Amino acid sequence: MTTQALVDRVGKFRPAVPFDLQAFVARYVAMWNEPGELARLDLVQAVWAPEGVNFTRSMEVRRHAALEKRVRDSSAGRPSFSMITFWDPASATQS
Repeated sequence: MTTQALVDRVGKFRPAVPFDLQAFVARYVAMWNEPGELARLDLVQAVWAPEGVNFTRSMEVRRHAALEKRVRDSSAGRPSFSMITFWDPASATQS
């Protein structure tokens, strides 16, 4: 499958249940900022599917435990690390 075919296929996806983008973004940002291990794992499980995969240029991370470690390690050694978002829900459109 070509990259364009994959983009076209994914672009046609519509969730079977209503999707609250604002709530998802809030949980995603909270996940990266959460200092507590159990609370962070709860957020990882809320944001990612059990078989979820995170790709970066240098790594591929699969499943909740590894995803939680990736989030935890991303701020290790950077105690002032914080992810923020400037998102206006009014600008989001659903088609």
